[in-house]
Amino acid sequence: MTHIVQSGYTYVVEARRWLGEETQYKEKVFLGSINEYIITLKKMFKFNEQFFEDYPKLILWEYDLNKKIHARWGQRYDIEQLFEHAIVHILRHRRQIEKLKSTKIKSY
Repeated sequence: MTHIVQSGYTYVVEARRWLGEETQYKEKVFLGSINEYIITLKKMFKFNEQFFEDYPKLILWEYDLNKKIHARWGQRYDIEQLFEHAIVHILRHRRQIEKLKSTKIKSY
């Protein structure tokens, strides 16, 4: 969950930097309870919503590869692609968590 939260902030930071803002990446924060993660996830989602409130006329598509967001993990995206990636990223990890929950793990 820590990875999901940090990644959720990273997508917005990447977009804001691309738009010329000087903003910093969020540090990973390891929390001790499900309730803390629920609260933190809600804050992260609000951070994402705020980005689109701050830029209501933002053009989502960019076809020129040289003008796309060059993410720190090496990919190039326009805004639409970046946030589609963000959604799929969460769904992929959700699938992993559901699979883990359904697997019986031996405790040693």
